[in-house]
Order: sequence, then structure tokens, then C-alpha cells
Amino acid sequence: MANRFIGGVATSKAKSGTSISRASTGTYFDSSGVLQTAPANQPRLNHSFVGSAWTQPAVLIEPESTNLITNSQTIGSTGWSTNASTTTANNTTAPDGTTTASLLALTATGTAGRVGGQQTIGTSVAVGQWMTKSCFFKYSTQQYVQYPFKAGTSAYYANFDIQNGLVTATGGGVQATIVNCGSGWYRCIASYQYIAGQAGTDYFWIWGISSGTA
Repeated sequence: MANRFIGGVATSKAKSGTSISRASTGTYFDSSGVLQTAPANQPRLNHSFVGSAWTQPAVLIEPESTNLITNSQTIGSTGWSTNASTTTANNTTAPDGTTTASLLALTATGTAGRVGGQQTIGTSVAVGQWMTKSCFFKYSTQQYVQYPFKAGTSAYYANFDIQNGLVTATGGGVQATIVNCGSGWYRCIASYQYIAGQAGTDYFWIWGISSGTA
């Protein structure tokens, strides 16, 4: 089983405020469906993939967040560990138009595997804190992927069908969505608010699973 991946991101909950600014670069999709990068504080005219065309341009405004993942654009590099999987770098065209997407293949059959492995999230989570996990995926042979939350405990998760572009199951109050990014790519997003007893270390885990159900 295999799957293509780019750009794992785990972010902390945004802070409230009335002004709009961005201290770092930000991404958006242009009218051709290519993922572009805008400089700090520059507005982003983002397009959506609707039907078979990139349309509905709108200024992209997002709440404040911080990427907590090291080398998030290069899974398999420093900071990542793998289990029952292999990674082939620069395997196909990524959403940004470059040949930098990795092919992830499970090496163990019949079991859930960590596709691309895991990375410790670079901060200790607190009770009441929201965490969002986000990746771009393109189907190859692995149809279903899962984001577990809180050290992979089975009750808190989001499952995605990356062949058909569906959120197939969630558990434990996890909120999930999947966005069609064209050319077979989907962005899988899941958010979770940590409850009592779950403070401390967590991980960015990407699992290959055998079905979309819990």
C-alpha cells in the first residue's frame, strides 16, 4: 500500500484579536490551481477547486497559528521516524507544481501502519488547547488514512478516504474536513480540543488503515 504526502502541519489554536497581520509567509492557490507562497503581510487571493475548475477567488484570512512540526515539508527527513513504511522522496508533482511529493508505502500488510511515521509535536499541549493536523495527500494504493490524537489512543481520531475525498469517521469530539485541491490531491484537516488527563506530549501520527470506519 502506498500514498503520496506533502506538508504535514500541526498548529496551535489561534489567539483572539481585532487586527489582521501575518508575520511569516503564507500559502494560497492561484487561478491555475498551483499552491503559491505570499510574503509576510501580503494579501492572498485564494481560489477554490469547484467541479473541474479553479474559481471563486477570495482574500484568504485565517486565524493566528503556529506550525509545530519540524521539516513539515519533507516527511522522512530529520525529526520524523517511521514504522512499517518506506518513503521515496521527490516521487511526483506536489500541489505547488514542484516534483517534491513523497511516495509513502506500507511494508506490513493486514495491520494499521504509521505511513511516514511520527513526530513529537514541538510543545506540551494543555487542557483546553486546540490542535489542528493538516496534510496534502494523493491516492496511490492506500485508500484510507487516519490522524490519531493524544499518543494514538483509539478514541480520538479522524479517518479519511483519499481516493474519493471523504471524511469517513471521527471519534472523541475530533472535527475533520477534506478539501479537493485538484489533480487528485486532497487536504485532510482535523482539529481536537484536549480534555482533562491529556496534557503533555503528543505526536503527529499518520496511519494507513484498512477501512474508513472506526
